[in-house]
Amino acid sequence: MTIGAANAIRDAVFDVRAARVHMFCASPVEFAVRLGHRLTSLHADLHLYERDGHRYVPSLVIPATA
Repeated sequence: MTIGAANAIRDAVFDVRAARVHMFCASPVEFAVRLGHRLTSLHADLHLYERDGHRYVPSLVIPATA
């Protein structure tokens, strides 16, 4: 399942040539970790958010150069 999700995200990022990708992942942490492991070489800044009560808050930015 994570391979399919990662491929769909990667295809969308490359199709629109995004400079930034904002990720909101409401899933078990194991899925999120596996997904992140598969999302390498996007050549875009990856902005991650986490759940805080009833909203999402910024938690981490991974630069494209990392």
